[in-house]
Amino acid sequence: MKKHDGEAERERAFKELLGEHVEQWDADIEPPIPGEDAFARLVRDHKEAVRGRRRRERWVFLGISVLVLGLLTLLWQRSPAAFAALQGAALLVGVGVLAAGFRPGGEGRRRT
Repeated sequence: MKKHDGEAERERAFKELLGEHVEQWDADIEPPIPGEDAFARLVRDHKEAVRGRRRRERWVFLGISVLVLGLLTLLWQRSPAAFAALQGAALLVGVGVLAAGFRPGGEGRRRT
């Protein structure tokens, strides 16, 4: 019983001396729970950011596509043999990548 009473007395003394400061410290550490409006604003801001990022990515993709197609068209007009060689090389690389992906055990070796 004495041991239990001693613990209770120490706890009471601790609360008297530091209780207020500890509670204030805890209140400063834990931010208050945001309200429903804050969550709605957070979701809305995230959707706008994603929409803007996707729009930029689409414009970059369109620009690169136009550039590549323009260069391929120019190559086709200037040198049909070089164009055919480039297309053949692209076909071989594509077949090689597909073959490497469908090889037995090929998926187990991939690391993401």
